[in-house]
Amino acid sequence: MWFVLTFLSTNTSEVNPGISMWDYRYSNLYFVAGILALTPAYVIAYPFMRDWTAQRWHRRGLWSGIAFAALGALLWAWTYLDGSTLPAGQTVLTAFTRSVAVYLVAVGMTLVLLRWVWSARWR
Repeated sequence: MWFVLTFLSTNTSEVNPGISMWDYRYSNLYFVAGILALTPAYVIAYPFMRDWTAQRWHRRGLWSGIAFAALGALLWAWTYLDGSTLPAGQTVLTAFTRSVAVYLVAVGMTLVLLRWVWSARWR
């Protein structure tokens, strides 16, 4: 829904008629749309992450958080490999992949911070 709203909110006078909507110049728009699309998923997942890390089962939340953050960082770095020669349609995929990478890093850092808070609470 957010993707559609962000995309449709682009005024037609802002779009150059000689450029495709899949052009790299609009990749920032697709990145923002991806972030907006994943924000409700993060808000919905937060209580589950909080409850999951509150359990005192070893360091599951910590290691999972590190894994999510590392996966997001690797995914972000992967999108910059040879990004200058992407075909027109892949710029949208790259922008959305970067949004997913930011989401994974946010989830990972949330898990790490929540685990740190809960471990400090139990001391």
